[in-house]
Amino acid sequence: LDWTVPFKKDRIKRKIQMNITEEQLWCYYRYEYAKLFDTDLLLQQKQNPPNLLAFEKTPSYMFHGYYLPEILESVCPWKPKLLAILRNPIDRAWSQYNMDVFHNRRYGRDSTFESVLEKEIKWMHQLGLSNAPLPIAGTSTNSSNSDIVVEWEDDGHSFRIPNQTTKSMDDAHKRLFREIFLRNYLQRGMYAFQLRRWKEVFGTNLLIVLFEDLYGPQAQKYYDRILDHIDVPRMSIPTTDYQDQHWSRRQYKKTLSNRTRAYLKKFYEPYNNQLYTMLRKEEGYEYLSNDTFWS
Repeated sequence: LDWTVPFKKDRIKRKIQMNITEEQLWCYYRYEYAKLFDTDLLLQQKQNPPNLLAFEKTPSYMFHGYYLPEILESVCPWKPKLLAILRNPIDRAWSQYNMDVFHNRRYGRDSTFESVLEKEIKWMHQLGLSNAPLPIAGTSTNSSNSDIVVEWEDDGHSFRIPNQTTKSMDDAHKRLFREIFLRNYLQRGMYAFQLRRWKEVFGTNLLIVLFEDLYGPQAQKYYDRILDHIDVPRMSIPTTDYQDQHWSRRQYKKTLSNRTRAYLKKFYEPYNNQLYTMLRKEEGYEYLSNDTFWS
């Protein structure tokens, strides 16, 4: 939907060009969105009791929570059920960077993970999104593969989330996204602000949050919760080697240094606490523990 339905000003322009009503415009976008699915197969189900569910998975949806929930609500007025599957934000950022390197999407002259993060943090300082100290990145002379050594000064307060109004924070996040599009490795791991608007529009009954990192030892439990959420009878996970079949086997050329991971753990700690506080107010997240929450 973030590619199918344009921003409001462009929707108004399309409405004028097509000389149609607001309701007709949303019907048009609903038709365009339906083209992404096997519509012939779905239409066949209208003649029989519904036994087929259609779904899609688009990671960018969650990040565009400042405008997409209302669009999804208009295009799909029946309000579909949603799953938000989160990953440890440090591993998520490192994975995205390595994917960009793999696809030769190195942004700018500096291509190390640490240098890209430093640029993003500088933008966060400018927009009032973070007061985190800038990591001082240098190359280790004791390492054969030129590992990056990260040092920083922490006064005990600098990693706290700046005190801003919700609107000011949302506006700053929008600006950051526009300025460093596709390079916002840190911003995409700030999950609470992304989920807030989705929860406001769809509520806790239609949206559940799952954690990829806890999946392994509790795979069947997670699978049961997903099936319960979409009103499908419970069943066993198809095969014991499911993860081997469906998880990426791509190997990273380098490993994330311990010092960089330690810095990012400090960086994300207040944002993870923010997410933990949000979810603990709701039913179904009793298993979460603040002591082990992406520790």
